[in-house]
Amino acid sequence: MVGSGERAQPEPVAIHVATGLRVLDTARRALISRNAALAHVVLAFEGEARSRRGDLVGERLIDCAMRVGELARVAWRRDREPPDEHDVRRLIRSLEGVIEDAPGAAIGSAAQLGALLERILQAERLTIVLSRESELRRSVWLVS
Repeated sequence: MVGSGERAQPEPVAIHVATGLRVLDTARRALISRNAALAHVVLAFEGEARSRRGDLVGERLIDCAMRVGELARVAWRRDREPPDEHDVRRLIRSLEGVIEDAPGAAIGSAAQLGALLERILQAERLTIVLSRESELRRSVWLVS
């Protein structure tokens, strides 16, 4: 209620989405640069991010950022086969699209919000696939 000292509801949602976007962008940069130290920064944020209950978009952005951060942390270790470069580039493009579209879609129509959530989930699914492939390749590498 404006004027009464109470904040309008969209402001906390916008703050949570902005936080999720910052963490996701940091995870994206860790993935691009193959920077495990930066990925650790992302993963260290999880506890704080989980303590803040927010909206669905903010939660999905943070979930996706944690998965991308974990992939960036482990995928290029010496004991693993790195993920397919084409798939990594596809994931990065997907993340960039989410980061670009999220601010408007998070406060847009239900259709825009649904499309954004689906894009976030697609990026998460690809991240999961790349992580699993990396782990399976690691297992094969250790056996041989």
